[in-house]
Amino acid sequence: MLSTFLRRRGARVVRRYAATAPSNTLTLVAVNDVYDLEHLPKLRTLVDTVKAERAGGTVITTLAGDFLSPSVLSSLDRGRGMVQVLNAVGVDYACFGNHEADVGLKALRKRIGEFSATLINSNVPGAVDGAPATAVVSLPGGKRVGLLGLLTSEPGVFRKDVFRGLVIEDALATAQTLSAELRADGASAVVALTHQSIDADLELSRAGCVDLVVGGHEHEPYLEGEACRVVKTGQDAVRAAVIDLDVSGAIVVTSVKFEDVTRLAPHAGAAAAAAEQKAFLTSLDNEKILSCASSEVLSSEKTRFRQTTVGRLLCSAVRDWFGCDAAMINGGTIKGGTTYATPALSLLDLRRELPFPTKMVVLDMPGSVLRAAVAHSRKGEPDDERRAFLQVCDAVDVDERDRVISVRGEPLDPEKLYHVALPRNLCKGLFNIKPLVTWAEATDLPAEDDFVPAMNCVLLRHSYALWRRLGEFDDIDTNHDGVITRDEVVEALKRRRGVAPPKILLDNVMEALDADHSGTINRDEFAHRVDH
Repeated sequence: MLSTFLRRRGARVVRRYAATAPSNTLTLVAVNDVYDLEHLPKLRTLVDTVKAERAGGTVITTLAGDFLSPSVLSSLDRGRGMVQVLNAVGVDYACFGNHEADVGLKALRKRIGEFSATLINSNVPGAVDGAPATAVVSLPGGKRVGLLGLLTSEPGVFRKDVFRGLVIEDALATAQTLSAELRADGASAVVALTHQSIDADLELSRAGCVDLVVGGHEHEPYLEGEACRVVKTGQDAVRAAVIDLDVSGAIVVTSVKFEDVTRLAPHAGAAAAAAEQKAFLTSLDNEKILSCASSEVLSSEKTRFRQTTVGRLLCSAVRDWFGCDAAMINGGTIKGGTTYATPALSLLDLRRELPFPTKMVVLDMPGSVLRAAVAHSRKGEPDDERRAFLQVCDAVDVDERDRVISVRGEPLDPEKLYHVALPRNLCKGLFNIKPLVTWAEATDLPAEDDFVPAMNCVLLRHSYALWRRLGEFDDIDTNHDGVITRDEVVEALKRRRGVAPPKILLDNVMEALDADHSGTINRDEFAHRVDH
């Protein structure tokens, strides 16, 4: 299948387009799941090129969800900077992704108000004021093309209460109803922007109610379907799909071509917008938080396909923070997709790898369940993307058949209860790791609000390590008033590091010991917590 070829070989690069386009053609420049600013200025170059080479036709730029979150920048500003750069790119139409909800409903509504694109919201009524359920593109030749924006209702892919009880209506049923209405109003064709699984997109394709599905949610490129094509481009605008649709007679998708965006020159205006946002992050670049052995290659590439060194390092840091036997995080949560030049992760790297809250809990889990969960999460063909793929810490040994064989240097005991840290939503059914879900259904889970985000685990572990390196209480309390203030911590860190710490690092260092939330550290807090 072509999608398998694309996953293995990378999308085809196409640079030459027809010089003119007839008046009843529509061309889409499509991307999905954009978590990073890096390639967006180059995407603008592609958009301008396609528009210039499609004279007489109509060109629109589409984004099939997941753009406000998760990203390094959005984790700090709730999507404001990403929207500014996307506006500079000139995105015309977008739909919700499940991670738009991560920023919270209030911020989501504000960001969509700032977004110059039309956000089409077909099946989450009431989420955002002014977001239409459908849109229509009128072509110069008189034809009209209807657009839908459909969001998955898959259980478990949303953080708790992000839509405050809003109903996500069934995507297929919604598409059938709205497509019929669009055609009744004169649309010659209907294009669905979607953010759902490839299986759901193929079901929509086979239903016959739309003429093209331009999707997101998966992070690998796809080109599938027969009469109705399904197109997904991967993530981060590394590649874009240029899709030509002719509606002058019988509706025909005349061409689907994948363009390697990374090879293009950046557009100056979009590059300036991206540079402004990147400047906000540069102070975080050099703060090293985690490191592995110098002989290892530190990489998070293909975390949905195999165990990675970044996956192991993050899980090990979480295990260290909780003081438990083992920790595991599913590969779909780790977003960096990067091989690092040095064996260390900076704070910026961590924001890229874990850009949204991953609610970690510790459970007493039988060895048999631990073994079965890891094996089940990894089953499938080697080139199949598995968001469930469990990355494990360095205390867990897994053989070539993906079976856990030992924990903390001792052979796995199927009957023994191990203290295991993992994302809470995996126990509630996210990605359907059946042995884990079946066991969890008969287990008392921690309360909904009883968790620690994975990023917090990593940063707090680092913060305690910094406290241990700063010296004794009286070394830090320079005015000897019996408490350590924020300013005194800044000075101690400057003495240790040579430069003032980034604000986010300082916040985490203070949080690590400030048990009474007074804004200062007293002797009891220092003595009680510094040896964590």
